[in-house]
Amino acid sequence: MLANTPNLDQRVIGLLSATKAFQEADRKTVKEYVGILEEVRDHLSAVIDRAEGKR
Repeated sequence: MLANTPNLDQRVIGLLSATKAFQEADRKTVKEYVGILEEVRDHLSAVIDRAEGKR
């Protein structure tokens, strides 16, 4: 049917590898954003506590 089946297989493997790499990059980015949001939350909590006289 397809004369270049090994070539097609290599392309599919390449696409799967690229997809996995993008997913891992997305996970890393999400973890970085979560870390930033946690820092912001902590700073805002400290500001609120100081405003309420808790610290």
